[in-house]
Order: sequence, then structure tokens, then C-alpha cells
Amino acid sequence: MFSAFNHGGFDIFAVNEPLSVESVIARLRREKPGAVETVAHTLLAPTDSLIAPPNEGALAVAWSDSLAAPRDTTVHDLARRGHATRDSTTLAAHPREHEGAAAGMRGEPPAWGEPFGPSAPGGAAATMPPPAHEEPPPRQLPPAALVDRGGPFALSDSILSQEPAPYRSRMSADYFGGGVYAATGYGFVGSTQLQFSDFLGDRNLFVAADLSSSALSETNVLAIYNYLPNRLDYQVGLFHFKNYFSSRVTTFGEALGGPRLFSDRNFGALFGMSYPFDRFRRLEMDLTQTFVDRQFFDEDAFGNVIATDHEFESITAPTFSLVGDNTLFGYYGPVNGGRHIYSLSVAPPLFPNALSYVTGTVDARRYWDLTHGYTFAWRALGGVSGGTNPQTFQVGGYSTLRGYSNYALLGTRFAVTSFEIRYPFIQQLGVVGPLPVGLFNLRGASFVDVGSVWNGGDHLRFWNDVNGHLTLNAPRLGFGTGIRTSAFFMIFKLDVTWRTNFAYITRPGWFFSIGPEF
Repeated sequence: MFSAFNHGGFDIFAVNEPLSVESVIARLRREKPGAVETVAHTLLAPTDSLIAPPNEGALAVAWSDSLAAPRDTTVHDLARRGHATRDSTTLAAHPREHEGAAAGMRGEPPAWGEPFGPSAPGGAAATMPPPAHEEPPPRQLPPAALVDRGGPFALSDSILSQEPAPYRSRMSADYFGGGVYAATGYGFVGSTQLQFSDFLGDRNLFVAADLSSSALSETNVLAIYNYLPNRLDYQVGLFHFKNYFSSRVTTFGEALGGPRLFSDRNFGALFGMSYPFDRFRRLEMDLTQTFVDRQFFDEDAFGNVIATDHEFESITAPTFSLVGDNTLFGYYGPVNGGRHIYSLSVAPPLFPNALSYVTGTVDARRYWDLTHGYTFAWRALGGVSGGTNPQTFQVGGYSTLRGYSNYALLGTRFAVTSFEIRYPFIQQLGVVGPLPVGLFNLRGASFVDVGSVWNGGDHLRFWNDVNGHLTLNAPRLGFGTGIRTSAFFMIFKLDVTWRTNFAYITRPGWFFSIGPEF
């Protein structure tokens, strides 16, 4: 089976009648004799159909080919040597009878050794020397019709004569991977990933699972099926996740009032659609139905963890997103263009104990290539949530407001903007020896992050008066610098950051992360 691109689409060819079967060959000989050749015929050298005609000039009619000897050249030469033939005697005895024939040969070159020039009739004429070596005339091949054998990609008539059939999707495995970990007192855990698709990639199935020996409820499973043959793409899936947390906020943005130990078992289904307007913009719609089985834990004075409260929740969350991306990437991240995603999520209370909220988020980024490896990057993040159970945003750390601890700032509204200049730092740095070790293409970045996080009803104050000194209250300000490098197909980033309110600057904080630049 193979495919070929034809008139804006792919044609699929499947060999249903192999030519190695003698019955197939016999039928083709009867129905289509021209489609079958014998082995002896295939061994014959192909006829050259591109032989050029003889190259004749404008004097070809009046002056014949000088490489072809005239009819009486040999006869004349034999007469001079005393070996005259019947024709030469007749020509000598009756010269006038052949004047007409001689006149018909006017314009032909004289024979080799024949007198020529102005003094030829007088007898003291120069003679044309014979050629040193006469080449035989080229062999004229019979003309042949132009035959197109199709080249290396020609399809035999046995395939082209088959009636086309509708394309039928058949899934086959594309990828399989996984690993197993085990330890005494813990048991074992294994992870597996599988991907299936059809021949054209119109349909694919992705399955990922983490299996644990402790309990089936600890297993993480995700299965997603994508339908992609048309402009409008579809996606359906099922999932089950079990995770443990120590946080002030649940996985769905519910504020807990303080750090709590808890586990979330999330399971449900999802459905998605994606419609591209053009190559760079698309509209996405996702519907996720999630059920949450949450267990809280407390720790006693001896460090023992005890299960306490238990709750069950439901979240029905349709989300609409407008996505755009025309960025050009470099080694460590985008270097030119822009990208954005504007999302709106509405969760109605359709089931008992259901969360109800309306959340909108904005993420816009722009990049300017300053040439010679320099890039200026800008990013704007924002979000607002309301309703009966508004979601709480966690801001701070390496990915949002650098200079503040990870997820240190909480609120139902936030706005952050970042300015960053990226530049070459050290092209090569290494140690020469039997085993060369070093860093290559080490790049640098300097940045400033500004943002605010607040709740509905809060009054933001730009400045605070502390002992007669004005300090920055909102927004928060952080700045810093860092280096980036790549190894083992991963991008490593190390940043040192500070925050300030224009009255003092904090001690430096360090952030290490793996992943591309924003």
C-alpha cells in the first residue's frame, strides 16, 4: 500500500492482485495484452527514439557529401592504372555521348586524383590528393516512435486498471514507550504511552497510563481520540487522575484559607472542537465534565497523617478560546512575531455539589528580532473570575512575577506584564581534554516584571506613605537577569531576581527551571 499526492489530495493505492500469482498474469494476458511483457522482451535494449536527422547545410543539394565517394571514382582510378573496365572504355571512346551525364553531375566535387582547377582541361592540372583514411559512413538506424516508459515512478497497467475504492481508515500503532519503577516497602509503578493513527493521519488515538501496585484508585489514565480529516477538528477523551497536594488553593481554584494537605481524585470526560480561520488563527471550544473526590488530611504532633474531611464536587466547564500564533522560533524560544490566547470559561451548576463560576483570561506576547542574536520580548497576562465559586489565581515565581516566591500572591483578579531583552552571552565555554566538557551557545536575559493581584472589592493604592517616605504598593515590581543553555534536548534556565518598592531592594532570589522562554 502506498499513497501519492494528486490534484490537492492523496490517492491511496493497494495491491489487491499481486503479479506473483500466475492466475493474475494469465488473466492480464487475455484482457490487456499490452500490460504484460515477457522476460525476453524486457531484456532487449530500448530503441533510441531521439536519433537526430543528418545535418545538411544549404549546399546539400548542389554539393553532395564530400565523405561519400562518387560513383565513378573507383572506375577512374582503375583506368589510370591500365585496368579499365567496360564502363571506363565506353566513357573514353564516346566522350560526347556522356556529356549529358557529365552535365548532370555538375556541382559535384571531382573524384580523388581527378584534375581540378583552371588548368584541368589543359592537362597540367593539379590533382586532389586522396584522403589518408576513409571512415565508413555512419549506419542509419530506422526511425522509431517515441516511447514513454514512465521512469522510476511509473505505475503498471495492472494497478491503474483497478477500480478505485473509497478510503477506509485502519488504525495501526505508531509509538509505544514506558518504564517501570520498584522499591521495597513501596511496591512498583509503571508508565505507558501508546499512539495509534491511520495511514493519512486523519484519525489518531493517544493513551497514557501510570499503573500502581498499591491500589487501582491511584492509577492515572488518559485516552484521547482525534478526528482530523476536515477543516473542523474534533476531540473526545476520558481521564482519571489521583494526586496529593499541600496548598492554599485546590486544583480548581477554591481558596482554602490556609495550607492544607489533601488528595484529589479527578475523573470524567472531555470533548473539543477546533476551527482554523487561516494558518495563524483558530477558534477552540472545549467541554470538560469533571468529578472530584477530595480527601483532606491532618498531621498530628508525632508526624502521623490522619484522614479527616471528605467532599465530592462536580465541575461542568465549557471553554471558548481564540488562539493566534505567527511566531518564528530560535534555539531557546520565539525570536519574532506574536502569539495570543483569549479564553472564557463558564461553569453552570448542572449537578449536585457543582461549582459555578465565570472566568476570563488573556495571554498576549510579542517579539522583535533586533538582529545579531538580540531579541526584545513583551508579555501581558490577565484574568478575572466571578460567580458563586470564583477561581483564585496564584501568581509569583519563575513563570509570572519573578522576584516573588512561587505562587505567593493570591486573588480572583490579576494583571502582569513583562519586558525582557535576550542576547548572546558566551558562544563556547569548555575544558579541553580526553573528554571535552563545556557549555555551548550560552545566552543571557535581563527582565522587568510588573503586576498586581487582588480580590473583588479591594481598593488598589498605587503608593503607601511609610514614615514620610512613599513606597510602591500596587503594582508589584521585580527585576533580574539570567542565563540559558541547552543539553540533552532540554533548555535550562537560571535566574537571579530582586523585588523593590523604591524604598528598598530585597536580597536576591534564585530560580531554576527547565523549558523554553516565554
